[in-house]
Amino acid sequence: MQETRLRHRRWGLSNLRTRTQREAPEVEQRSARTIEVKLKRAAECAAEAHPQSA
Repeated sequence: MQETRLRHRRWGLSNLRTRTQREAPEVEQRSARTIEVKLKRAAECAAEAHPQSA
């Protein structure tokens, strides 16, 4: 019983690791794009709030 649980956990971890390695570049690009969009939106909001400084 405990043997199978350990084997399942090990398989789950290795599966998770390979999936993370496969998706890592795409996820990094997506997060970078999200940060760019947030910065752009923040700059636009600041320009709207303070039109004299822009």
